[in-house]
Amino acid sequence: MSQSSNDVGPTAVRIAAAYAVSRDLVPALKTMTKSLTALSRKTSSVYKSGRTHLRDALPVTMGQEFGAYADAFGRDTDLVEKTMRYLLELPIGGTAVGTGLNADPKFGGMVAKEIAALSGLGFTSAKDKFRPTRLLTDVSSLSGTLRTVSIDLYRLCQDLRLMFSGPLTGMGEIDIPTQEEVAGSSIMPGKTNPVTLESALLACAEVTGLDGANTIAASLGEFELTMGVPLMGYNIVLQSKLLAEALRKVSSLVIDCVVPNRERARKYAEASPALITVISPKIGYDKAAVLGKELAKGVSIRTALKQLGYGDREIDAMLNMKNLVRPGIPAKKL
Repeated sequence: MSQSSNDVGPTAVRIAAAYAVSRDLVPALKTMTKSLTALSRKTSSVYKSGRTHLRDALPVTMGQEFGAYADAFGRDTDLVEKTMRYLLELPIGGTAVGTGLNADPKFGGMVAKEIAALSGLGFTSAKDKFRPTRLLTDVSSLSGTLRTVSIDLYRLCQDLRLMFSGPLTGMGEIDIPTQEEVAGSSIMPGKTNPVTLESALLACAEVTGLDGANTIAASLGEFELTMGVPLMGYNIVLQSKLLAEALRKVSSLVIDCVVPNRERARKYAEASPALITVISPKIGYDKAAVLGKELAKGVSIRTALKQLGYGDREIDAMLNMKNLVRPGIPAKKL
């Protein structure tokens, strides 16, 4: 009574998507943001070499790196919540083509009110029921937002994976003790692998791929019918659940358990040839060129500066990391 598959299907998809996002994904995003913020504070005084193009660059703090991701996921949370609101307008009551023929004019509003009460979400009856009956671009927009989250999570996992690489021939800037509880290599006893991060990378790849399918599915149909409803309904819920699970596991099993290798990270920071950029105004071009050649040979910057005649106090001032990871021109203070 008062219903058609053409308004029930698109309504169900929007209810399922909004429910999955609000119940699973948004809490997971907030947990990740909280965990990254805490880790950023914890590592605010861990100095390390910045890297661009995977090459040594000027120093940063580990806290600055994790703080960037905390900001990103905080913004992702806002974006997901805002995009989800478009799904709250339901086409139910529009019946077969959006006109509402053979339905009481109050039907759509009554159903939306009941579903809002049951779900705790602000569902309403769409004022223009033709739009959500024939178009799924609001669902597609949400899918695109989930792709954005997956890109940020992918980048975070890649950075963590590189920082964890080693322990001797990689970066080895952090340890993740929880990964030692998982069986590592089947042939190399004791080898620890970043399996949680790698599982999350696979989830991100799947979410991104499903968004591509959703883009095509949202385009299917003509006039008063959209044919992509079943596929998009399945995909959008799966995307939400995959991302929520990946975010929860990475935050609890990795982010909350990261142990920075302070000494090694600082050693890398002081070994970066990019430090010549900061020191050259103090020591002059000619000495800076000599310094660069020594660093290229693997000589530490402290040893090279001593060879140029500088004392420990002068070297400490030049390599004061606190001055090198914030705005300003450190050379003016030397």
